Amino acid sequence: MRKKRVIVVDDDDNVIALLKTFFEDRDYEVLSYNSPAHCPIYKQHEDCTLDDKCSDILMIDQKMPFMTGLEQLQRQQNNGCKLHNMNKTLMTGEKEQAVRDKADELGVNFLSKPFRIGDVKKWVDACEERIDRSEPVSSAHKMTE
Repeated sequence: MRKKRVIVVDDDDNVIALLKTFFEDRDYEVLSYNSPAHCPIYKQHEDCTLDDKCSDILMIDQKMPFMTGLEQLQRQQNNGCKLHNMNKTLMTGEKEQAVRDKADELGVNFLSKPFRIGDVKKWVDACEERIDRSEPVSSAHKMTE
């Protein structure tokens, strides 16, 4: 059976390091990026070309280079991302209610920064109930790392 996989997208190296340690302690394969440009939907502006979902969980920061986390999540939803929205979270230090409302509208989790690792754990525990490790994750995605 394969390892669970998480993708963390944040331009703050400290956040990536914290989340990488958290997920590795839970025996995850961790792919981390400092911009949303890793996603095939970002590059091609069309439907996802991956045969399988890219990961089991996605955590993306709102304030990213080139586009916001919300813009990327919306693009994924519109273009056939295979990862369930409930296993995606938008992380942000922004206090704007509109950002939270849009995350709710997309059906993704919202995580305020600074966050407590206990809040991450609670959400990940819920995500893990939706993970089926008999379903493959894309090996093509890992090659774009």
